[in-house]
Amino acid sequence: GDLKLAKGIKLDKAIYATAESTLDLNGQTIEPAGAWTLADSGDALVIVKRGGTLTIDDSSDGKNGKISGNIAGSEQIYSAVKMTVAGEAANGAVAALILNNGTLEGKYYAITGNGTRHDTEITINGGAVNGLEENDSAGIYHPQNGTLTINGGTVTGATGVYIKSGAVSVVSGGQIFAYGQHKEFNPSGSGFVATGDAFVVESCDYPGGTPAIAISGGKFHANGQQTSPVASYVKSGSQRVVGFVAGGLFGQEAFDEDLLAPGYELVEVTDTETKKLYPYTVQKGSEIQATTPSLGEWQ
Repeated sequence: GDLKLAKGIKLDKAIYATAESTLDLNGQTIEPAGAWTLADSGDALVIVKRGGTLTIDDSSDGKNGKISGNIAGSEQIYSAVKMTVAGEAANGAVAALILNNGTLEGKYYAITGNGTRHDTEITINGGAVNGLEENDSAGIYHPQNGTLTINGGTVTGATGVYIKSGAVSVVSGGQIFAYGQHKEFNPSGSGFVATGDAFVVESCDYPGGTPAIAISGGKFHANGQQTSPVASYVKSGSQRVVGFVAGGLFGQEAFDEDLLAPGYELVEVTDTETKKLYPYTVQKGSEIQATTPSLGEWQ
């Protein structure tokens, strides 16, 4: 069912979305009550189970409602929202999350799945998705075979978005920002290395298969030295993912040109204000794909 918060909620264990439902944060906060143990309480504040579709919104004027796993003594809360739960099958009914407004934040990830449980759908239309651990977090960690669609909002972390599997991951809008320092890529059989890049694709023979990526817009910025707005890494013996960037604004450095979609080129932005954060965009052939957007307000 639908729930509109009238006041903040402190949880002592995870809550589950098992059917179609809408959560209106209404400017309020969902957070842990205190000490949190993995075995008793779960590793996320909110878990979307198979067959569940959770839409998160915020009808308040300030749009400052949040689901926050960031609290002292709660080391085991890895994420704000997790897709599927231990014990569910590898495949089955879709677990879906739609974020329209509000903030999701977690110590290691704001949104995550599991690399052995697939059939998830995540759509970001607005709001903020924040990984908080300074050098070891991602706004979204996506190791499962599901879909991730980013139409708007902001995603931040030491690495903004990290993908290890996914049927199609589309970025047509929004802002993806990485604040972490550069770390060398090191393939892991479980989890990820926060490389400091804004948007990371890793091909590593994960159970969900090789990611399929399409970027047609959005803003991507990596703040650390030797980091990239978009990066593709590969484990030895796997096939590196390339040829998927066909739009967007990028900074502070360029990215490998083999990540461009066929027929596209990386070019410098000419607008003085925009190029402060995003000095690069793409063009198709000899014509700029679209008028260079103005920077607007960084949210």
